[in-house]
Amino acid sequence: MTNKLKKNFYCLDMFPYPSGSGLHVGHPRGYTATDVYSRFKKLQGYNVLHPMGWDAFGLPAENYAIKNKTHPAKVVEENVAHFKSQLEKFDLSYDWDKEVNTTDPKYYRWTQFIFLKLFERGLAYEAEVPINYCPSCKTGLANEEVVGGKCERCGAGIERKNIRQWILKITEYADRLLEDLDGLDWPEPIKEMQRNWIGRSEGSNIKFTIQAGKKTVLLVHGFTGNSKENWFPWLKEKLESQGYKVIIPDLPNSDRPVVSEWVATLSKYKSEIEGDLIVIGHSLGAAAACMFLEQTNTNAEKLILVAPTGPSEKKWEGLKKVDFTVEDIKVLNQFNAEEINFEKLNNLVKSKYIYLSQNDPYVPISIKEDYKNLGATIRLFENKGHFNHGTGVTSLPEILSDIEDAIEVYTTRADTLYGCTWVVLAPEHKIISKLKSQISNLEEVEKYIEKSQNKSDLERTELQKEKTGVELKGVKVINPINGKEVAVWIADYVLGHYGTGAVMAVPAHDERDFEFAKKYDIEVIPSVVKSSGNYRSYLMGASDISDQDLEKLNIKIVQKLESDVRKIEIPKESIAKYEELITEQLSAGFWNEYVGERIVFIFKHKDNMVERLEYTNRNIDRINKLSAEFTNDASGKTIITNWLDNGADGYYQEYLLSKDYGVLINSNGFDGLDSETAKKRITEKLKESGYGDFTVNYKLRDWVFSRQRYWGEPIPIVHCEKCGIVAVPEKDLPVLLPHVEKYEPTGDGTSPLSNELDPAIATWLNTTCPKCGGKAKRETNTMPQWAGSCWYYIAYLMKSDDDYIWNRGKIDPWLPVDLYVGGAEHAVLHLLYARFWHKVLFDEKLVGTIEPFQRLISVGTILGIDGQKMSKSRGNTIDPDPILDKYGSDALKMYELYIGPFSQPAKWSQNGIVGMYRFLQKIKKISDAKISLSNNDNLTLVNKAIKKVGDDIELFNFNTAISCLFETFDAIDKNGWDIKSVEIFLTLLSPFAPKTTNEISNKINIKTGTWPKVNEKYLHQDKICIAIQINGKVRDQIEISTGENEENLKNSVLDREKIKGWIPNSGIQKFIYVKGKIISIVT
Repeated sequence: MTNKLKKNFYCLDMFPYPSGSGLHVGHPRGYTATDVYSRFKKLQGYNVLHPMGWDAFGLPAENYAIKNKTHPAKVVEENVAHFKSQLEKFDLSYDWDKEVNTTDPKYYRWTQFIFLKLFERGLAYEAEVPINYCPSCKTGLANEEVVGGKCERCGAGIERKNIRQWILKITEYADRLLEDLDGLDWPEPIKEMQRNWIGRSEGSNIKFTIQAGKKTVLLVHGFTGNSKENWFPWLKEKLESQGYKVIIPDLPNSDRPVVSEWVATLSKYKSEIEGDLIVIGHSLGAAAACMFLEQTNTNAEKLILVAPTGPSEKKWEGLKKVDFTVEDIKVLNQFNAEEINFEKLNNLVKSKYIYLSQNDPYVPISIKEDYKNLGATIRLFENKGHFNHGTGVTSLPEILSDIEDAIEVYTTRADTLYGCTWVVLAPEHKIISKLKSQISNLEEVEKYIEKSQNKSDLERTELQKEKTGVELKGVKVINPINGKEVAVWIADYVLGHYGTGAVMAVPAHDERDFEFAKKYDIEVIPSVVKSSGNYRSYLMGASDISDQDLEKLNIKIVQKLESDVRKIEIPKESIAKYEELITEQLSAGFWNEYVGERIVFIFKHKDNMVERLEYTNRNIDRINKLSAEFTNDASGKTIITNWLDNGADGYYQEYLLSKDYGVLINSNGFDGLDSETAKKRITEKLKESGYGDFTVNYKLRDWVFSRQRYWGEPIPIVHCEKCGIVAVPEKDLPVLLPHVEKYEPTGDGTSPLSNELDPAIATWLNTTCPKCGGKAKRETNTMPQWAGSCWYYIAYLMKSDDDYIWNRGKIDPWLPVDLYVGGAEHAVLHLLYARFWHKVLFDEKLVGTIEPFQRLISVGTILGIDGQKMSKSRGNTIDPDPILDKYGSDALKMYELYIGPFSQPAKWSQNGIVGMYRFLQKIKKISDAKISLSNNDNLTLVNKAIKKVGDDIELFNFNTAISCLFETFDAIDKNGWDIKSVEIFLTLLSPFAPKTTNEISNKINIKTGTWPKVNEKYLHQDKICIAIQINGKVRDQIEISTGENEENLKNSVLDREKIKGWIPNSGIQKFIYVKGKIISIVT
């Protein structure tokens, strides 16, 4: 395969699924292109690898086998043989000794090996999740396999189902997948598709605290502490303002506590507990809190232990940070964590947290070992000391996020937070089940949830559909930036698997939210206006203000609707004068508003009293009340909102109801800031209080990997009764797919490989655990079709005789693939998955490059004679075999490349193939031509052809390269052939028509060799021949020098006898010379 004296070039086709119908004429276009390019590179002296193989696992083969009542293995064997025989007729320069088949156990042994590497790195995990489910294919699908809400493979509508799945953490590589696109020579639209699919955005996570139902917080102080020290008073005030009941007992003898006394004191407060209980213990109080819950069998929703003490006596003595007295240690040893029954405590408490600080002088980080059986989430801090006033901790904002139930939203527009008037949850959001006791309209909510489960993601998020939702009555959340209470809704346009499954609704700056607000009569608060420098006003009720009055203030009248109704635009510098004018001239009983960097309403009461109100949170109720009075509308709730939206003929929409950035209004201390600055400042403020932070979000979801089907690579995992999930050792690979007679999908979410009633399956399924030797069962889900295609380009390099050997010495010299050609439809699926696996292999030091494919070219589809994509169902496919038999492979291949630009769709024409066949027959006449030793007249022709054809092959402009071959042949044939021109022409032709070239070469005994070099001196012409056009029609042509003066050229042209006959007595109107191209005369 390798000639060490030559540079390697790896040319790769996307290997095909060998379908039962075989090839049609549309398939070989890409294969022909890589064949031409590979032959071209060989002529340039490269050592070229151009392999081919078969992507034969997956749904297509299995569905075909089910339909034809045969076995997938037999289907694949027959289809591969047919496909290969067809490809061989095309005379393509494939390295067939490198042929691979993804269903070969020797091949998929390495697919399983790579899966184990993913599993070892924590990138493969099992979970029961709601996934896309195809009821026709009866299996789960990745998001990338769903197109327009339908199965990418069969077109059936997708359902959502909870199914046990193996999932790959492709999201861990999101940044690298995004960043490394920049270094690839790929079509920009395909790179952009990947960028959009990964969907990286920078924004903020914001927590909206749920107003507590009935909840009690029990705070337990520590050694020498009391209820008024440290952060307890701060936390009590915070929680009580949120509706929590807070109890902080002063425990007896805090400087010399006794466990039984503290537990007894805490027990007295059991009767005061209302609703769910949250227990927080600090220092020694943490151990006391545990003992209280355990000894009194008290259930708690949450247990938070802050700097918990409780190590054994031996450990206390080992601490050198603080010198404890003997009496201190005796006291502390009463609260020994070893005495706590953690198993019982785990049954009593739902959620547990432990707070530790790196610089705590009393409690070491190692204390977590004493509490390891509690199964708590560890929160580690750097500089909180012992979390007491002695180390400067008088508030603890971080604890709020663990105490309070909150709805977390992700937004890229934190600048609009003051305009949030409700929060929307996906119907499948987990927190809904926790809120059931607070939801007063639970039946209505549950019906809506059930209805949404039957909709696909596409149906739910379609922009054109009417938005629906249900308010969770009885549940409110707090907008963390202003403390305002807002409602919570569920709506199916929010998806649980995207972002946090919740969004903040800002109707003034989101069209979807605005439509929702109008439908359900929800308040709309503009918080950002466009910073245009001007203001707008819809002027009415001021007939005494003339147009001239406005013009004096440089106010532009945009539209005059009636005599006193005008849409106007007011310069910023004129706004004060405009206010004075309105105040004086506005008729009683009317109001006027202007909108810009702020919104101001001027109401003139019937007694001529003027009331000026800026549209702020403080004034909104008053503005709505006045507008209701002025219009005699009893509701008054959203009059102003509707007026600003469309009551003024939509005149303000561009300023208010837009997604554009601008300047903040109605945002308290942030008013006047531009959006970008405000986003940062608002998030920083939220971060300080523990209610938000900066974050990066991705549209990309983890890859739903496993399939509930038979025909796929077995996943090398066993499920042990004792050890749980265990990987199959590498030495035991491959895990073979059992040969079974019945393999049809079950349709119930389980794999056909789980059917123990089939003896063949049962023998395969029941195994022993590689870890403990006990009973175990194999994983029954299989890998998707994409698995084998994620690494096949490496498999070609590993192939040696009939086996595969992973040898970096054989692999590295060929990677990355220099040229990869295939359909643009694989832009997201295959290409993204293969890039992900390659990066994992790079991290495993199994490959030496960060990307698999350096250059990518997309192949355009060849359409049927009806202009539609060729498909068996349309009946417009064309079998290449009769064409090959009649016209030969050279004619068919050249026509497929000549039909149009390579990456663009092209319509098939039978006449075109006939024309190409005739051209090749004409070329064959070279063998009968008189060939001289030399002909200088051909030197310019052949050198131009060398440059043109070579450049066009590099750029995949095959159609223009072939056109050049046509023109060059005709020109040399006219001049007369010589040995050099024949040799060069046949060399240029050989990548396109190797059979024709060989036939001619053998007849005249002139061999093609290396790709010829261009002699630059023959590329510069002194003379050119250009057409003379009169009134749009070519009437003559003239040979001129390239530097011809236009005036001299005009005289020469008009003096030509042929031209004189076309010029009327009145002469010419124009003489146009497009240099080097054409002369155009207009009479």
